[in-house]
Amino acid sequence: NLNVSEVILWDDNHGFWVAKSEEEVKALGVKCHSFEADLNDIPSVMKMLSDIDALGVDIEVVLNNAGLQIAYRPEYCVTPPEDFTVSFNVNTIAPAMICYHYLPGMLEKGFGRIVNTTSGIDKEPEQAGYSAAKAALDKITKDMASRLGGTGVTMNLIVAIIFAITDGFGIAESLKELLYEYFSNSQQIVDVVLGFAQNI
Repeated sequence: NLNVSEVILWDDNHGFWVAKSEEEVKALGVKCHSFEADLNDIPSVMKMLSDIDALGVDIEVVLNNAGLQIAYRPEYCVTPPEDFTVSFNVNTIAPAMICYHYLPGMLEKGFGRIVNTTSGIDKEPEQAGYSAAKAALDKITKDMASRLGGTGVTMNLIVAIIFAITDGFGIAESLKELLYEYFSNSQQIVDVVLGFAQNI
């Protein structure tokens, strides 16, 4: 089991989900920090990463739960280009920058876990921007994971539907109730998530 001593949350704004998640984490006796970044603004993401570095916290596990379904376009042949640019910034480029930021340190230590959230959307041109951006993240993740064998560092993909739609660690109440029917405590739930952190 991984002993979690400190948690860092980030979201596109310090709203309800981050506040709720921070409260839940601290209730477990775990030190917690929260940060804000506009994932559609890559310089904002890089500043957030710099601010996190300033804490001096050793990051061993990264859950990239960024996800923005920008629109559903019934008339998909008139999908605006902005659907793609915003979707790629939030769903592909920002998570990739986060991976690139933490992966070298993990490799140097010989331990680390990176989990990127993906989507099961298929054959829906109405959501082309979102699905294309997640497909790109899938490819990036698999390519990076292919180089990690024997390093002690793993990277994987997990379908985002099991999490609340937030970039923090907030778990949907219905999911939490379901999980607690099978697992006795929060640490076991964390272990299930980390259990997916295997090389692809």
